[in-house]
Formats: sequence, structure tokens, C-alpha cells
Amino acid sequence: MEDIFLLKYDGLSATMGEMDAYDVADALRGFADFSRRVSEGVYGRKMEIRTSVRDIRHGSVEIEFLTRILSSENMALLVTMYEHLPSVLKVIGECIKLFKHLQGQKPASIKKAENGSVLVENNSGTILVFNQSTVNIALDQKTGRSVQSFIKKPLGRSADTLVIKADGREIANINREESQYFFPIDSTDLLTETKSEIYLTIATTVFEGHAQWRFHDGRDTFSARIEDQVFLDRVERGEERFGKGDALLVRLRAMQKRANGRLVAEYVIEDVIKHMPTSELQGKLL
Repeated sequence: MEDIFLLKYDGLSATMGEMDAYDVADALRGFADFSRRVSEGVYGRKMEIRTSVRDIRHGSVEIEFLTRILSSENMALLVTMYEHLPSVLKVIGECIKLFKHLQGQKPASIKKAENGSVLVENNSGTILVFNQSTVNIALDQKTGRSVQSFIKKPLGRSADTLVIKADGREIANINREESQYFFPIDSTDLLTETKSEIYLTIATTVFEGHAQWRFHDGRDTFSARIEDQVFLDRVERGEERFGKGDALLVRLRAMQKRANGRLVAEYVIEDVIKHMPTSELQGKLL
């Protein structure tokens, strides 16, 4: 599988077929890294992906890249799933669109939609829908440095516009004014926070240190940090005895964060209200 991309820089000295040598070097490295990160985001990090320069043309400055997937331990599975994966071309276009949408600022909010996509609100209150993989890739700091290299720097000095094409079709267009939005976005942020009283079945207990316990809420199993020091002291003194299937009634704080370009969930038990042995829990459910 392979994709051929054409980066066309136009305006200023680029119309004469010239471009600052350092900008060309940045563009070569930047787009190679960007296309590889998008390909890995779509196909997985175990893929062997190679990006090479096929041609550099004049008139404007046009750089043609070839991104090829060479091999993978899971190639057979990938071929089977290929038609269900978002295309690299689409994700590249969406990444550019997301940077423009955010205008160099953190998202005001990111919320999951029912179909698996996410709703990204910018600081002007505008909400657009993106694929989850697009958000993960675009908000990664390394991706931000890549787009800064082949978009922000060249359009700030050597060209007025950049058009990205694939198979003769335009997939993105950035002008000099928009180029200022393409740089690493500080993506560590608290997106949502909810508190609730809930019964959790204990999956794994931790009697030493500050490691997180594992719990099951009837649907998912997850780790949670216990902040109730009174409860932890009782555990340490051996006053709390646990059996298989025991549950805790807790006050749970659930947070959704964005860290390193990815959505992550974090759980904290602020207060252990009641420890309910299995027999008592079964009686309550009956």
C-alpha cells in the first residue's frame, strides 16, 4: 500500500522556483515525519512505513513524497480490515482542518459522540466533528512540531500558500495567515469531571504503598486512586478484611483528560462510605 503526496508552495520567491534552503530542509523532514505519524495512527505503530522524496519541481516549489507500507507482523489482518480504516488522505486533511479550527489554542472541550467520533469545540464556541484518531494525532506534541516545520516556517518566509495534493486531488490548502496556527498545542487539560456515589466490586487490593486499586462497576474494570486516608489506615492496621466479590460504596470522582494528544480517563475515590461483603451485597441485590 502506498500514497503519493504533492506539496506545492506558491508565492514570493517560490513563484520563481526558489525557496530558502533551510525551509526546504524543514519541509522535507517535517512532512516525512507528519505523514509517518498519520500512517502509524491509522495502521498502527508496528507497521514498517517509509517516506521518500520522488521529485522536486520548479515554477512554484513542488515536492513529491511517496509513503509506502512495506511490511507488518499483522499485514494479513490489516488487509482484511483496510476497507474499514479511515484513509491516510482523509486523516491528513482532517488534521489540517483541526489545526485551523483550534487556531493555535487548546480545545474548549472534547466530547465523545455516539458513533465513535468526537466533538471538538474551539475557543470561539464553534463545534466540529472529527475522527478520534485525528484528534489523537493532531494534538500530539511531535505532530505539532512536524506541521510547524513544513507549514508555519516556510509560509512565514518563503511562500504565501501551501497546497497538499494526493492522486491529483487537493486535500488541504493553507495560506500565510492560517499558517500561524500550526505549532505544538499544549494539550494537557481537564475536559470533564463528574462525581457520584456508586458501588464498586473490588478486583485487586493494594496493601502497601500508593498503587491504585482495581474495581469493576458492572460494565468496565478500571484503576482508581483512593484518597480516603482513614479507610487506608484501617486497611493497613488489618481492620478491613476482603473476600472475593466484596464491594465498596464510594464517592467517586471521574475525570476525562487530554494528555499528549490522547483522551484518558482518571478515577479517584474521595471517600469510602461503606465496605459491603459479598453475602451482604447479594442480599441487597435480592
